Amino acid sequence: MAVQTKLRRIGTWKANGSMKLDDLRQWHHLYGACRCGHIGYIKHDQLAKKYGGETTLSDLKPKLRCKRNPEHETLNFAAAQEKR
Repeated sequence: MAVQTKLRRIGTWKANGSMKLDDLRQWHHLYGACRCGHIGYIKHDQLAKKYGGETTLSDLKPKLRCKRNPEHETLNFAAAQEKR
């Protein structure tokens, strides 16, 4: 199954690179998608503590690696809201 299809099933929308970590609230879920098809949950609150809330997703892209294939960088970010 393609990565985009998996993300749509989760109910996500593509997060653009200019989005800051402070823009994400506690009810948002951030996901990183790799070219190998692996989709991982990213704890954005911990990243905000480590790198600061003004850090954009494009700033984080080179720092994040796929857990399944560590030589791969994260290609896409997607965000979703918690179900109410």
